Amino acid sequence: MDSLGEGGAEQNLLTLVQQLGQEQAVHGLAWLYDDDQLREAFRPYVDTLVALRTGRYIGMLPAAVRLAREVRKFKPDLLHAKLIRSQLLARLAARLAGGVPVLSTWECVSYDKHMYAELGRKGPALRELTRLLDIASGLGDKHFVAVSEQVAAHNARKLRVPPQRVSVVYNAFEPTRVSGATTAEIKATRHSLGLGGDSKVLLAIGRPVHQKGYETAIDAMPALLEEFPGAVLLIAGKGPPEQPLRSRAEQLGVQHAVRLLGRRDDVPVLLAIADVYVSSSYLEGHSIALLEGLAAGLPAVLSEIDAFTEVAAGLDGVRFFPVGDAAQMAAVLGDVLTAGSVLREQAALSARQIRERFSPEACAARFIEVARMAAAGTA
Repeated sequence: MDSLGEGGAEQNLLTLVQQLGQEQAVHGLAWLYDDDQLREAFRPYVDTLVALRTGRYIGMLPAAVRLAREVRKFKPDLLHAKLIRSQLLARLAARLAGGVPVLSTWECVSYDKHMYAELGRKGPALRELTRLLDIASGLGDKHFVAVSEQVAAHNARKLRVPPQRVSVVYNAFEPTRVSGATTAEIKATRHSLGLGGDSKVLLAIGRPVHQKGYETAIDAMPALLEEFPGAVLLIAGKGPPEQPLRSRAEQLGVQHAVRLLGRRDDVPVLLAIADVYVSSSYLEGHSIALLEGLAAGLPAVLSEIDAFTEVAAGLDGVRFFPVGDAAQMAAVLGDVLTAGSVLREQAALSARQIRERFSPEACAARFIEVARMAAAGTA
């Protein structure tokens, strides 16, 4: 892995190793960078933890040598790599270690324009070089996992991978993150956030990065507040671009109704106080935050992107708006808040479908099936 931070890819890997346990797989875990908040959470489920502490670019070469040394020591049946930098490094280490089979997981549509915007420090030449390295190094992979059908189609096309070499294994939601909030916790959190009894709470979960499109949600607030003066948008997630979003809210005069909460450890409580789950993303791979919102029984207002329609199209309680259209987002939010308890009841019924389709048990069973085939060379 790139890191053991608290992003969706890391959370999903933790859920996976917890579910598989030692009965089905013995895990060794290596990560590239110092971001390791989840290290202790992984420890009970992982035999070997290796902090590679690699630098960027040329600094990855010594890390590949070290990883190869760890691979020879651990003697795995399969080397599983998630995210581009980790995949490039793991493929090199596998060759240095004597040809260990590699399984790569695609977490996102890696070569989309919105992903490029998030990684804006890279120029076109470097981005294209990365893609070509990804193609060339991936020729030896035994198989690929994609976290959704749209990720599978996009990356297979961009990386010239035949569709038969790709299996879709959805990310799972973690049940402990969608339930368990006590009445006292809910009351205390509402008070700490300054939420009154008439507040309509819109909840968005995810780092404030470009692909999340939070500016659209903020731009929707002036029109929504005309109809629902008590509406409040909560954005939970830590990331460097918070100040531009605060400034945008101030310019629109809605700073009192937009709360950038930063990193939160109380997701079940936030879900319990929310009236609607919202996402205005331009791009997603397979959003665990969305799964949590739907599994908690919240109505949802979502940008109409493939990642969201693949999961939520046809579910009662879910409404879509055109990507980047703040006026339509405000109108749809108004309709959802007006529907109130009726839509909430429908969303609660849909939650059962989400819990079954994306349960840790179902997703882990599918993953280990693909992993065993990849290790055996039959995938």
